[in-house]
Amino acid sequence: MKSHVSTPKSSRRRVKFEKRKRCSRFLNNALRFIERDISIFPVAASDKFPITKRGFKDATTDAKQIRKWAREFPNANIGIKTGSASSLVFIDLDRKNGVDGVKAIETPCNQWKIKLPKTYWVQTPSRGKHIFFRSPKYAGKIPIGVNVLAMGIDIRAEGGYVVAQGSSIDGANYKVIEGDLDNIAILPRRLRLKT
Repeated sequence: MKSHVSTPKSSRRRVKFEKRKRCSRFLNNALRFIERDISIFPVAASDKFPITKRGFKDATTDAKQIRKWAREFPNANIGIKTGSASSLVFIDLDRKNGVDGVKAIETPCNQWKIKLPKTYWVQTPSRGKHIFFRSPKYAGKIPIGVNVLAMGIDIRAEGGYVVAQGSSIDGANYKVIEGDLDNIAILPRRLRLKT
């Protein structure tokens, strides 16, 4: 079974926008996602909370709506709707309140002999990590969960969202530390069975 799903550049949905250097921060970052059919929505600048009426339920890949949000909220952060809307599942490794999910992931992976495949990783402002995975077709709708595999390890899937790279909180950025959006691995079956 293939462990990665690539999005060939030639098959990406083309979205026409103004020249990128003139785009708002929100629009410039939104392009990366909607070109790959990843549903996004605006999140308050320097925060994690949605700013549209219906929150993450307003997530879309519609270019017209994205342009409208870019005019209304040019400095907004970006949220990614997780689960079936984007076919994405995230393992959220938190580092807060004395809990280190980044370190904690080693225990279940060693215990269950799970090797995390190469995929897209983003570091959060608190030095936590978001690990991007494609949702496997066999998995159905994976629910969200808190402290699922261990303390500090959350699953962001159906009915949830994450704040995306290109966003910032109090001057600290969400930044890519490994991989690229065109090569996101499929969530390992053994890991899915543990969630």
